[in-house]
Amino acid sequence: MLEDKPQRLSARFMYGPLDLVTLSNEKVDIHIVKDQSTKQWDYMGHAITDKYGKITYQIPADQRLPQGLYPVKMVVRYSLISSILFGISCLYCY
Repeated sequence: MLEDKPQRLSARFMYGPLDLVTLSNEKVDIHIVKDQSTKQWDYMGHAITDKYGKITYQIPADQRLPQGLYPVKMVVRYSLISSILFGISCLYCY
């Protein structure tokens, strides 16, 4: 992820151990730890899953992140299913 280019996060949400049922049309809240010294989860925004359970969230220009590794937490708002991704690199996101 480059500081002067659009920054996007993508994820896919499914139910069950074999990923057989997608979470379609669900609101997902996105949180990122921007400052590793505080370990505080900062709310970035939300996205809605498509019919395949996928989301793509573009980080707003005023919240762009500098190069680095950031923990990302995505929580399905109404069912409280969550996914925590550690080591999201701003070098390799598209």
